[in-house]
Amino acid sequence: MKKAVLRLCIACRELKDRKEMHRIMTEHESNTVILNPNKHQFGRSAYLCKSEQCIKKIKKNKRFKGIYEMIVS
Repeated sequence: MKKAVLRLCIACRELKDRKEMHRIMTEHESNTVILNPNKHQFGRSAYLCKSEQCIKKIKKNKRFKGIYEMIVS
């Protein structure tokens, strides 16, 4: 039996299973932000819960404005 891989949500700061979260990363070559890339892409990444509360927190925070726009569209 495999252990669950836990990641920290950037909005609510809770540890959750990686499968329950959005993965947000920057692509190394083009320096663009990608939502939910495949597992084999390399680059800096962050995780965000799929809950509406966390998405609203991201909307309020100016640092994550581009991420929020990607999730909504």
